[in-house]
Amino acid sequence: YIRQKLHKLDPHADPEAIIKLNWPRDIETDENFGLDVVRIYPKSIIICAGVSNNCKTGFLLNMLAENVDLHHCLYMTNELSDEEFVDRMKHFDWVELKNGNGEWKFDAVEHFSNYQDIMQPDAINFIDYLDPGENPYFIGIIIDQIRQRLNKGIAIIAVQKGISTWIDKQGKKQYSYREYGTGGQYSEHRARLVLHFDPTGDPMQPYLLTVKKSKTYSVVGRKFKFNLINGAKFTSVEEVKSTSNY
Repeated sequence: YIRQKLHKLDPHADPEAIIKLNWPRDIETDENFGLDVVRIYPKSIIICAGVSNNCKTGFLLNMLAENVDLHHCLYMTNELSDEEFVDRMKHFDWVELKNGNGEWKFDAVEHFSNYQDIMQPDAINFIDYLDPGENPYFIGIIIDQIRQRLNKGIAIIAVQKGISTWIDKQGKKQYSYREYGTGGQYSEHRARLVLHFDPTGDPMQPYLLTVKKSKTYSVVGRKFKFNLINGAKFTSVEEVKSTSNY
């Protein structure tokens, strides 16, 4: 049996037909983590991996707020109730998120699995967050299923990173954070951009964003410390030089 129906790549496709995106930014300085040079094409997967309560949702909601007037957006959450979502979005006071009828300018839904069944092929699709269930290495197959539903749109997917703890010789509890999100490398194989979020231990800039992978090679390895106010406003964004501990 030879399958006849194939998706043939178009030799006349426009290599400059990238997706125009506004990236999350420091509201005071307009610093956007250096992501303004990243080229995102249709059907791209963006992975945001981080430990619990370390800005994955904040980053996704900022992407939503910054792009709601540019693209059709679908936000899928398995954590936020209606009330909590409204509470989070009220802090995005630098952008108008509702239309004249008081409705969201985007679609926001509660969803837990089979994301490919409700994907919007030409939209920016947000998945917050992707949990593959009892077999974490199945996440690569799930991401493949999601990508296959995309046409001119993209998917921005949050995944969890694990934490290990131990007691050092001084009796102090120490933490280490996994190199990859749930499913290890399988969670990043299809991604065109991978961002990692980790704690820094600095009360003024408690979070660290690392550009782990990008097809725009000039940004790979760049790191930024920052703070996030009310789960919405990025502040104190500062690039970390290679000589730093972070």
